Amino acid sequence: MRAHSRIGAVAATVVALAIVFAGSAYGAPPPPPEDVNSCERKVSILAGPTLHEGTGRVGATTPFVFTVVSQGCGQPGSVYYGTVPITTDGVDLTLVSGALSFASGDISAKTIVVNVRQDSTNEAHELFLVGLCGTTGMITVVVAWSNGIILNDDGPTSPGVPHAEGHCSR
Repeated sequence: MRAHSRIGAVAATVVALAIVFAGSAYGAPPPPPEDVNSCERKVSILAGPTLHEGTGRVGATTPFVFTVVSQGCGQPGSVYYGTVPITTDGVDLTLVSGALSFASGDISAKTIVVNVRQDSTNEAHELFLVGLCGTTGMITVVVAWSNGIILNDDGPTSPGVPHAEGHCSR
């Protein structure tokens, strides 16, 4: 008879645990939906272009377009950006800075345009960066930097000179 009472006690425990687990999985109310005021938007700048500056008309410009994508919930806010010439002297491009604004619910991609000046100077390929350098609202920057490469199209090259001056607006 003792074995019977142990089996009964074990069975009662198993039934009780099954009810507890079933209640937590099926009987409990579902968790509330995520509060859109507490989630954050994630933004990244995609890989930048590699283009020739162009030699059509000295002083004309070639647009280098950088794309910033947004993921997550559509919280409103802004992300600030700026350009940093690395191996260009800043004369070859128009330094830009500003803010990209996202309205509530807006998850569309935004663009940043850096105009590169056409010239006839023989120079090495040149590098500049576009960076996301600050935010407002519930925005997290995931990928902050992208490079733009200006390919030499003017003839023989001479080495570029590194520079590290940046330009960002906030």
